[in-house]
Amino acid sequence: MRKKTPLTPEARETIARLVREDLAQRFSDDEFIFDPIEVMPGDDYYHDPEDPMECVEVFIVFDGDQKNLDASWTVGMNVRLWPKLEEAGYPYLLIRRFLTKETWKRKGAQYLKQEPWKRKRKGARYFRERS
Repeated sequence: MRKKTPLTPEARETIARLVREDLAQRFSDDEFIFDPIEVMPGDDYYHDPEDPMECVEVFIVFDGDQKNLDASWTVGMNVRLWPKLEEAGYPYLLIRRFLTKETWKRKGAQYLKQEPWKRKRKGARYFRERS
């Protein structure tokens, strides 16, 4: 079993800052406003349950036209951020959730109150059972 790295307030701030910096490389302030970026403990439901990877859920709230949110670029966020996260001492796999401001206003508090295993999506459970 891997050694756990605590998700301290400093870790959350650092991860949010790194995500914000990564987004700023691709998107201008005129195009999108990303605020807030919330970092929460996550559950690894993609890998071996006996030896899970450390994950954090990153809720990225945006204001802008969702059609312009470049999925081909955002999908590479883990690859771009992994070396920076390791260097900072936080070797977490990021589970990214992009939410519109409207969705965040309606459901954000619910997301933050739920335990990680209750935030799972059906697709993740399906993937784990099928692999």
